[in-house]
Amino acid sequence: MTTQPYRIRPGSLSDVPAAADIFIAAMTHDRLFEILYPNRDERPEVLAAQVHRLFYSRWWNPNFDLHVILPSERGAAAPVGLTWWKRPNSQLSFYERWVSPYAWIAPVVQAILSLRDWLFPIPHLDQHASNTFTRVIHDIEPRLLTTPRRKDAWYLSTLAVRPELQGKGLGTMLLCHGLQRADRCGAAAWLVGLKAVEGYYERHGFVEVARANVGEMKDWEGGAVIDRLLPEECQ
Repeated sequence: MTTQPYRIRPGSLSDVPAAADIFIAAMTHDRLFEILYPNRDERPEVLAAQVHRLFYSRWWNPNFDLHVILPSERGAAAPVGLTWWKRPNSQLSFYERWVSPYAWIAPVVQAILSLRDWLFPIPHLDQHASNTFTRVIHDIEPRLLTTPRRKDAWYLSTLAVRPELQGKGLGTMLLCHGLQRADRCGAAAWLVGLKAVEGYYERHGFVEVARANVGEMKDWEGGAVIDRLLPEECQ
C-alpha cells in the first residue's frame, strides 16, 4: 500500500465541491444509486446537483464531520478522498454545541438552505426515490441502536476515494483515522456497506448486525449494517 505521500486534515467549506465530485465518481456505479436516482443515466446533472446540495447541508450540520485526504507535497490542496462521520449530540462537546461561532451560524445557514430547496427544487429530481435510503435507515435505527454504547456510536456515512487511486490504502488510512478518533472518545462505530465490503470491515473489527436491503431497497446487492464495539464489549 502507498499511503506515505498523503495526509489527512479536517475538511473546510471550500473542500465540499471536490468531496461531492469524488463521491459521485467513486460510488455511484453501485446499484443503490439506480434505486435512489432512477434517471441518473439520462440526467446525470440531477444526481450531481443533489449530491452537492446534500454535502453543503452536511457541512452546516454540527453532527457531521468531514475529513479529507490529499497529497502531502507543498502546494497540494485538492482532496482525493474523504469521510463523513455523523456524531450523535452526546458526542459533541459543550463548546461545539453551544459556544463556537459555527454553532450559532449553522442554524441560520441551514434555514437558508432549506428555503432554497423549497423555492428552487432540483428539476427532474424524484424526491421520493432519493429519500429511500433515509427512510429505510430511519426504520432500522430503533432496532439497531438498542444499547447506550450504540446510541452514542459514530456513524460512518461516507468513505470515498477517487477511482484511479483506489487500492493504494487511502481508504484504509481514512477509516483508521476515523476509528482512532472514535476510540479516543470511547465511542462505538457503525455503517451501512456497499456490495461485498463485509470482509474488509471485518478486518477492522466490524461485524454484521442487520441488513438494509429490505423493503423499498430489497433489490440492492449491498446493505450490510455492521458495527464495531469497543474490545471490552466484544469479549
